[in-house]
Amino acid sequence: MKHLLRKNQSFAIFLLFLFITNIQAQEQRIIDSLHTINATEDSPEKLVDNYNLIAYSYGNISTDSSLKYSRLARDLAQSRQYNHGLAVSYSYIARASMQHGYLLDAITNFKLSLPIYWEEEDSLNILDTYRGLSYVYSYGKNQKQSLIYNLKSLDIALPLKDSVSLSTIYNNLGAIYMHLRNYEASVSNFQKSIDIMPENAPITDVIPTYSNIAVVQVEHKRFEEANKNFNYVKSHLHKFLSSYMKAYLFTSISTYYTETEKFDSAFMYLDSAKQIIDTNHYIQIESRYYRRLGELYLKQNKYKKSLAYFDKCIALSKSIEMNEEFSAIYRKKSEAYSKIGDHTKAFESLQLANQSLDSLNHNNIANLLSEYEIEQQIKDELKRKRLEKELLEQKLENENIRAKSKLRMAIGGIILLILIFVIGIFYFLRVRKNNALLKSQHKLIEEQKSQLEENIEKLELNEQNLKVLNATKDKFFSIIAHDLKSPFTAIIGFTDELKNNYKEYSDPERMNMLHIIANNSQLTFKLLENLLAWANSQSGHLNLNKRKLELEPLVKESISAYLGAAALKEIDVETSIEEADIWGDKETIKIIISNLFNNATKYCHQKGEINIYSKLKKGHIEIHFKDSGIGMSQDIMDGLFKMEKNVQRMGTSDEKGTGLGLILCQEFIHKNNGDIGVKSTEGEGSEFCISLPLYMS
Repeated sequence: MKHLLRKNQSFAIFLLFLFITNIQAQEQRIIDSLHTINATEDSPEKLVDNYNLIAYSYGNISTDSSLKYSRLARDLAQSRQYNHGLAVSYSYIARASMQHGYLLDAITNFKLSLPIYWEEEDSLNILDTYRGLSYVYSYGKNQKQSLIYNLKSLDIALPLKDSVSLSTIYNNLGAIYMHLRNYEASVSNFQKSIDIMPENAPITDVIPTYSNIAVVQVEHKRFEEANKNFNYVKSHLHKFLSSYMKAYLFTSISTYYTETEKFDSAFMYLDSAKQIIDTNHYIQIESRYYRRLGELYLKQNKYKKSLAYFDKCIALSKSIEMNEEFSAIYRKKSEAYSKIGDHTKAFESLQLANQSLDSLNHNNIANLLSEYEIEQQIKDELKRKRLEKELLEQKLENENIRAKSKLRMAIGGIILLILIFVIGIFYFLRVRKNNALLKSQHKLIEEQKSQLEENIEKLELNEQNLKVLNATKDKFFSIIAHDLKSPFTAIIGFTDELKNNYKEYSDPERMNMLHIIANNSQLTFKLLENLLAWANSQSGHLNLNKRKLELEPLVKESISAYLGAAALKEIDVETSIEEADIWGDKETIKIIISNLFNNATKYCHQKGEINIYSKLKKGHIEIHFKDSGIGMSQDIMDGLFKMEKNVQRMGTSDEKGTGLGLILCQEFIHKNNGDIGVKSTEGEGSEFCISLPLYMS
C-alpha cells in the first residue's frame, strides 16, 4: 500500500513538472523574442533594458543565465553611464547571487543599486531593495540588520499603501518572530501577510506564506491545521515558475510527513527537491535539504545517518555564511547524540545551540521589535495630541463665529432702524440657523472629547497591564532558568561520574547517586509538566472541556502516579471522598489535585500522615489535603500564589520545589469556577483546601 501511495504521488509530481515545462517554454519564447529585437537594436539604453528583461525571464528557468545577462546589462550600462539600467542590473545580479548562495555578492549589489534609486527618488525600487536586503541578511548572523531593513521597507510601504510589498514585509516579520519562538506573533504576522494581499494578486505570491504557517504549526504539533495549509500549498504548486521556490516548498512539505511518520512521502518530496538542487546548484536549498533529511533519519531512529546529514548542512551553511538555523540543528544533534548515549557530545551540541542563538542577537532583535512597537505607540500618541489641537482650534473658531455674529447683530440694529421689523425677522432666522449650527458643532466636539478621554484611559490601562506582564515574565523566566539548570547539572554530573568512575564507588554510594539522579529527573519532569500547562494557560490556547465528573475516581486517578513517592517515605495516605459529581475540566483538575498531593508528600516527615477528605457545601464541594509535615510561616503563606515571590523550599528528603505548582493550581482552580486556600502552623503541618462546583442535573 505504501509503495502504491508513493507511486501515485510521484505520478502527480511528474504531471506537475510537465505543466511547469510548458510554462517555461512560454518564458523561453519571450527570451527568444527579445534576442531577435536585440539583433537590430541601435540604442544602448534599449539594449540594457532588454538584457535586464532577459535576466528577469531567466530568473524562473536558469539562475546562471539570469546572472549572465544581468552582468551584460551592468557592463553596458556602466559604459554608457545609464544609471537606471545600471541600478536594475545590480538588483537582478543580487537576486541571482542570492539563489546561488553568494550572499555577500547579493548584499554588495543590492547596496550598489540603492544610491541610484535614491537619486531618482524611485520609492518602489528602494522599497524592493530594502526587502531584498532584509531577506539576504536573514540567512546570516546579522538578524538585527535583517529586521532593520524590513522595518525600513515597512515605513516606505505604509504611505504608498503597497499591499503586495506590505504582504512580503509582514511575512518577513513572521519569520523573525518564528526565530524568536514567538508562535502567536509569528502566525499573526503570517496571517496579516495573507489578509493584506490584493484579491487580484497571483496566488503564488501568498503560497509561501501558507507554507511558513504550516511549518510553524508542525513545530508546535498542530498537525491537522498544518496538513490543511500544506494541502492548499500542494494544490497550487503547478503554478510556480521558479524552480528555487519549488525546491523550497518541497523541503517545507517534507517536515509534515516527517513529524507524522509518513516517511515514504517525506522521502518523495525531499527527492523532488534534490533533483532541482542538483540541476540548479541552489546552495541555501541544499543546506535545508540536508537538515530535513537529518530530521527524517532522526525520526526513524537512524541516529548516525542523522548526524552525518546535520554535519553536511552545517558545513554547507558555513561555506556561504548562512547561520539562521544553527541553533535548531545543534539541538537536533544533541538529541541524536543523547539517543546513542554520547552525553558529552550531546552537551557540547546543546552549548553550540545556545551560542548560535546568542550569535543571532535574538535579544537585540526582540528589543528592537519592542522599540518599534513603542515608537508606533508614540506616533499614535502624537496623532491624538494633534487631534486635540485641531479640536481646540475648532472651538476657538466657533467662539470667533459667535463673536462676529453678535457684532453683526449690533451693527444691523443701528444701521437698519427704519427697517427694524424686516431686519428683526431676518435677524431672528439668521440667529436660529447659526445657533443650530453652533449646537451641532458643540455636540460634535463634546462627543470627540469624550472619545479621546476614553481612548486615553484605555492607553493608560494597557500600559499598566503591560508593565505587570513584563514584570511577571521576567520573574517567571528567572525561576525557569535557575530551576531547570540546577537539576540538569546534578543529573549530568552524577551520570558522568558513574560512567567514568563506576568501579571506584561502593554499591551504597552508587545507589545514593542513582537516588539523586532519580529525584532530580522527577523534579525536572514535574517542572516541565507545569511549564507546559502554564504556557498553554497564558498563551490563550488552553481549551477547557467542562463536563460531569465523578469525584472519588478522579481523586484516585490524580494521585496514583505519586503514591510511590509517598510509599518511599513510608507515609500513611488516607482518603475519605464523598460520592459526588462535580462540573469542571478533567485535565486541569487532575493537575490541581496531583500538585497538591505531591506538595503534601514533599513536605511530610518520614512515616508521616496525609489525609485527603471532602466536605459537601451548598452548591459546591471542598477537598482538603492535610499533612503532618513541616508547616509554613505566615510570610511563606503570603507569597504562595504570587509569581513575583520566590517561596521555594527543600522537602523533608531534600526534594526541591519549583515555585510554580501552586501558582498553576490557583490559575486552573479559578478557570474551573472554584477557589483555593491554605492554613498551616510551622512545625505541625499544612492543610490546603480547594472548592469546586457540584454538577447540577
